[in-house]
Amino acid sequence: MKHAEQPVTEPPEARRLRWIAPIEAVSFLLLLTSMLVRILLDGPDLSGVLGPIHGLIVTVYVVAVVQAQSVLGWGFDTTLRVVMAAVIPFGGFAVSRHLGASR
Repeated sequence: MKHAEQPVTEPPEARRLRWIAPIEAVSFLLLLTSMLVRILLDGPDLSGVLGPIHGLIVTVYVVAVVQAQSVLGWGFDTTLRVVMAAVIPFGGFAVSRHLGASR
């Protein structure tokens, strides 16, 4: 009788980071878009609302990275790259995709 392969379970720290990374990316893109609308189209200044929201999400993202790095066995270089992805538009999407692919 063959034994069924056990499904690989994703550590909760990795799952949390995989979920927060695209949320961080969206909040960053919203903040950048609102700044462009204000500057180029003389639109409303939404940075007073979006800035603190994005700041909170980035804080949660960094905490999730720190929690995931030890579980995933990341060294300093990888951890730094994942944290720095938060300052690159679409970086959070790349982090989430990479984590999903490595499950």
